[in-house]
Amino acid sequence: MLREGGVTYGQMEAAGVFLVIAGLEIKYRRPGRYDDLLDVHCRVTGGSKVKLEHEYEVRLVERVAADVERLREAGEDVLIVAKTTLVCVGADVKVRGLPEWMVAREQ
Repeated sequence: MLREGGVTYGQMEAAGVFLVIAGLEIKYRRPGRYDDLLDVHCRVTGGSKVKLEHEYEVRLVERVAADVERLREAGEDVLIVAKTTLVCVGADVKVRGLPEWMVAREQ
């Protein structure tokens, strides 16, 4: 979302705009292992003028000596699902409005 807006998070911070985690929900469905190749999907699912809500899914792409295609077909390739709520604050750590381009994209 930041890249699509042509802004880096560092530029936002330099402008006094910070996104802090106000809520986190995470469900571990299956264990990940060292050397697993994972794919992380994130999407904006809601928000308001001061917050953004995201959902995440971590999927197994490759595991040594495992039939990942079989796991995928059985729906067992999802390791983690999560949700976050990010709230926009200023340098004074007080809630402030999201930059207008973020609010417009969210709706």
